[in-house]
Amino acid sequence: MFRYYSVTEARFGLLTNGVQFWFYTELDQPNKMDAKPFFEFDILNYRPAQIEELTKFANENFDVTSILETASDLKYTSQMMREIAAEIDNPSDEFKRMIIGRVYEGKLTAGVLAKYGTLTQKALKETIRELLNQRLSNAMGDPAKTALPLVSAESSGSSDAPTPVVLDADIVTTQEETDGYLIVRAILREVVRVDRITMRDAKSYCAILLDDNNRKPICRLHLNRATKYLGLFGSDKTEERIKIDNLEDIFAYADRLKATALSYDQSKA
Repeated sequence: MFRYYSVTEARFGLLTNGVQFWFYTELDQPNKMDAKPFFEFDILNYRPAQIEELTKFANENFDVTSILETASDLKYTSQMMREIAAEIDNPSDEFKRMIIGRVYEGKLTAGVLAKYGTLTQKALKETIRELLNQRLSNAMGDPAKTALPLVSAESSGSSDAPTPVVLDADIVTTQEETDGYLIVRAILREVVRVDRITMRDAKSYCAILLDDNNRKPICRLHLNRATKYLGLFGSDKTEERIKIDNLEDIFAYADRLKATALSYDQSKA
């Protein structure tokens, strides 16, 4: 495709295996296809914002000039997101040196970098978790009155944090499941007391119930696989699984979650 691109008048190249779609153009050199795609789309794993970009290639919307204007931003934004995600998961020595150098007043020796390198990774993840908790607090109302406790490996056993019910000693409740539970609590606060919303963790899913009653399921979180799902319940209590890209997508189903909770208890607490 790289060779073919240079002898045609086409402005875009598309490489696909039927599931993943890679879009190429000529951002680096005129009439020469770039080595890296400016836009990638995966049918089985995509963000809502990527749908908006994909619609630009529909027949009725296709505009070469418009697509080329945003192609550069798409390319470098996606590459930056990968680099940021990589730094969060496993900070590079360069990143550690930059962060530690801003807070450590002494000389950055190899021993100092080794000592504080692990703290750098921990600080990154705690920062993201705190930002998520702040957003949840804002969704619940006055942050000063309803700020949620920060949940971490060190504090998960404290009396301030909601404690999940575990059905099996071998089951480990992940931080993602706890964060998802907190999001549901924040949403349902408007219609029921938060102390009535409980979580029961199982091997294949994490159930969120009203009054700790398995006959009153509010939703299920399926987060332990590559593809994540939110399980919602209707009047017949049949579970409908909806694919989500991240925990923030749960907010899009706030009305359904509230309706389910209210169907078990019509009086507002």
